[in-house]
Amino acid sequence: MKVILLKINSKISKFTMFLNQIIQKIKYHINSHSVTLNRFKSLLGYFSLAIYLFLVPEIAHANPITEGVDWVMDLLTNGIARSAAIIGIAIMGYLAWFGRITGETCGKYIAGIVLVFGGATIVDLIISAVS
Repeated sequence: MKVILLKINSKISKFTMFLNQIIQKIKYHINSHSVTLNRFKSLLGYFSLAIYLFLVPEIAHANPITEGVDWVMDLLTNGIARSAAIIGIAIMGYLAWFGRITGETCGKYIAGIVLVFGGATIVDLIISAVS
């Protein structure tokens, strides 16, 4: 993640230097020549092409969908899910203590915890069995 941020930071600094050069060229053309509409359109086209060429490689290598899905998976299987599982087990303990729990409810809690925390292992087993 840090490597991607460093690459993006260096690209941004190069891009800002490039933008400053373009702005200086536009100021020069405005001050020294009468700017026609066609000249302005061509400068705007070059500016748009520069933005496209600088930003597309970073977007292509960033892979935001995979990073977003990995972030959600880590969020749901690390801290929050562990805390919810501990709270669920504590609630089951209190229900058992007062005699208000059935085997079906206990099985549902345990199956849910196994599926949440063992989801990655289950998927890996299914993929290895298919291939």
